[in-house]
Amino acid sequence: ALGIPEVGTTTARELADHFGSFEAVRTADEEQLRKGTDVGPAVATAVRGFFDNERTAAVIDRLLEHVDPRAVDTQERDGSALEGETFVFTGSLDAFTRSEAQDLVERHGGSATSSVSGNTDYLVVGDNPGQRKPDDAEAEGVPTLSEPEFRSLLEDRGIDT
Repeated sequence: ALGIPEVGTTTARELADHFGSFEAVRTADEEQLRKGTDVGPAVATAVRGFFDNERTAAVIDRLLEHVDPRAVDTQERDGSALEGETFVFTGSLDAFTRSEAQDLVERHGGSATSSVSGNTDYLVVGDNPGQRKPDDAEAEGVPTLSEPEFRSLLEDRGIDT
């Protein structure tokens, strides 16, 4: 994720999968970053601001003189119990880290994004969440799940937690 504000591994993976190359992400405008992805306006602005920063651009140019960024193979899937469903996580989870929860969703055919949008199916709310994501979920009509409710949903779908 290169330390881009608002961009974690899930969003970075989504952008890489959607655009197909580092250069395509690097040169995309905010509208392109949002189109066809679950990237919201705040994330698109953060990505664009990161790449528009002259100092950052110089560091990336120097780095690219020595490395050739290539897409990595996507992880193995364990099934399709969550196929077509999109989850967003906020706050601290007890049973696993947010990254582990995101990976679990993706291994079972779902997607995990970093921001709530009209495409989000569930917001999973852990301890000490920020207020932005719950507010966005309410505005978009996205159902929220506590961590126990999320684990129950997984178990109902035959996914061991």
